[in-house]
Amino acid sequence: MPDFLLEIYSEEIPARWQRGAANGLLNGLIAEIETYGIEVTTASSFVTPHRLCFDLRCLPEISPVQVTTRRGPRVGAPQKAVEGFVRSVGIDIEKLDIRQEAKGAFYFAEIETPGHRLLDILNDTVPKVMAEFRWPKSMRWGTDSFRWTRPIRSILGLVVNENETHVLDFSVANDVSPGNMTRGHSLMAPGEIEVISFDDYRHQLLERFVVLDSFEREKRILEGATALAEAEGLELVEDSELLEEISGLVEWPVPMMEKIDPKFLSLPQEILLTSMRSHQKYLAIKSPDTKQISHFVVVANCEESDEDRTILKGNQLVLTARLEDAAFVWGKDVQRVAKRDGFDGMRRQLNAMSYHQQLGSLGDKVNRLTNLSVDIAEWLNWDVERVRQTAHVVKNDLVSETVGEFPELQGVIGQHLATSLGMPSQIAAACAEHYLPASPKDRVPTESPSVAVGLADRIDQLIGFFAIGEAPTGSKDPFALRRSALGVIRLCIDNDLRIPLRQILKKSCHEYASLALPKFTERSIDWDQVTSAVMAFVHERLSVHSSSVGTRQDVLKACLATQEADDLTLLVRRADALGHILETNDGERLLHGFRRANNILSIEFGERDFLSLPEPLESLALEPSEKALFKGLAVANQDINNAIENERLQDAMRAMARLSTPIDHLFEEVRVQTDDPALRDNRLRLLAAVCRATGLMADLRKIETST
Repeated sequence: MPDFLLEIYSEEIPARWQRGAANGLLNGLIAEIETYGIEVTTASSFVTPHRLCFDLRCLPEISPVQVTTRRGPRVGAPQKAVEGFVRSVGIDIEKLDIRQEAKGAFYFAEIETPGHRLLDILNDTVPKVMAEFRWPKSMRWGTDSFRWTRPIRSILGLVVNENETHVLDFSVANDVSPGNMTRGHSLMAPGEIEVISFDDYRHQLLERFVVLDSFEREKRILEGATALAEAEGLELVEDSELLEEISGLVEWPVPMMEKIDPKFLSLPQEILLTSMRSHQKYLAIKSPDTKQISHFVVVANCEESDEDRTILKGNQLVLTARLEDAAFVWGKDVQRVAKRDGFDGMRRQLNAMSYHQQLGSLGDKVNRLTNLSVDIAEWLNWDVERVRQTAHVVKNDLVSETVGEFPELQGVIGQHLATSLGMPSQIAAACAEHYLPASPKDRVPTESPSVAVGLADRIDQLIGFFAIGEAPTGSKDPFALRRSALGVIRLCIDNDLRIPLRQILKKSCHEYASLALPKFTERSIDWDQVTSAVMAFVHERLSVHSSSVGTRQDVLKACLATQEADDLTLLVRRADALGHILETNDGERLLHGFRRANNILSIEFGERDFLSLPEPLESLALEPSEKALFKGLAVANQDINNAIENERLQDAMRAMARLSTPIDHLFEEVRVQTDDPALRDNRLRLLAAVCRATGLMADLRKIETST
């Protein structure tokens, strides 16, 4: 069976797009080929800075015959309709099938599509997939409208069947057509190579200094850098993200290690790492004992002799220049804060920096942040003065020259500056930690100043941008409000915080409303609506977060319908307890009984709120099962309320589940909709009381039917 090899050779593809593009294009190729009825069972993609490569094995020479069925008009339909259907399918009316359906007899046509040659299929699908693929950014060149991330220089397209090799025949991108040629390493072996199969292709590339597999290049880099470090008694600083990026910058990785000039080793480690990592893509080497970074590894794209260390020397000169700049701005900031009133002066300078044109200055932001942080600390009975001091200084480094040079180090620089002034460790750490978690993988801070200020910072951001109509829409979230909401959720849940989030949101609204900002003084803003919108947004993000950790979405929705839904920690505990009880027999029986009760009440009262029906009268309970349910309800209500008050949620769920037995007996022994109006009304009230009792913990109507 034939194999298919495709290579798209272009100018350098940005490293961060390579693996995604390789996977996306491979999936597109497979999807298009499978529309012809071909099952693709073995397929691989590879990527280097210059080439995207695809290897599909064991494809059929001819696609299978495909038979489709089309339904035509009803038998007895007007003659013109029947004739039109006959023309469209190309089959004589005598050869049409007649099939009986629920709505009558209809004409059916079985249309047989013959198989296509694999070469023809690929000539159609490859240019189509290439034309439809969307890069994060693309370009046109020449006179063609075709777009790609970088200009395409050649295409290798082969169908290999035993001893026969066929070249694809199409053109894209200013008449670039497939051939049987590729080229080796652009510097070390730039000549063209004739290819006859994928194995031959991969082997010849390796001989010409191209490692085709990006994961193999990544492994070589890691092993080489680790060996260089260990030879000097040092160790590599782990950085999987940077390793992946570097593997996308080279086709023939050659790690080289060199010392950092000792005069720079007094710089904060983060400045060293950022200068090497973000700007130069160097791996860092540290001492296993002191953890001090002392060396760097540059990964070259070609080899050089031991005598001629041109590449390494050149990179060392570039790094030295960058570190000179870093040392200069860092030194100026250290000198500034060491002066009298230096750090506080930074705080005052925030008044001249805009946070957002409609939300005031960074100074306004810090004022709101301080007040809201204090409110959170008071609610949680934390050290209010320590939190106030923290909120005053956490944004000071935003006016530092070092953050101006390294924006990604905001917070970290503040921590170092605060430490240099001898500030308490909690306050200094909060300068960096209040930004955490910045991603789902980040740790969550636990110290009270970091948590209080971090919560206040995110809540202020959510309220402010929702108030000016900048809520996220679709995939657009320019102010990272989804990330802020997730930060609120994780800070609360991971730290087991018990705060009424809606009240804190209202306090944040009050902080904005009290500002003399044009946006809030020139027109009236419905702050209750803003609070509700942010609360709903947080709940939406909580659903996403809970789903990622295995919580059932219907269970969470059932708990969200309760009054305590603004206490995120209690909400998650409640959902865990409900999910656990629904997995038991009693829980399943309770849910079944609740649904029966809810269905009867819904049919009887329609859109009316039957939960507000008056309490049933025990004096009208005639049957033993009715009396047993009355007794069970009284005990359950008391037990559930006591358990909720003491936050024994598992006990509350078990008390609720114990209603399953009397509910089952009621439906087995009693006819609810009896002919006696008084008895019927009382029994409906009894069912409503059952629904109210379960509603103390969750709205079971939200639980999916399949449970």
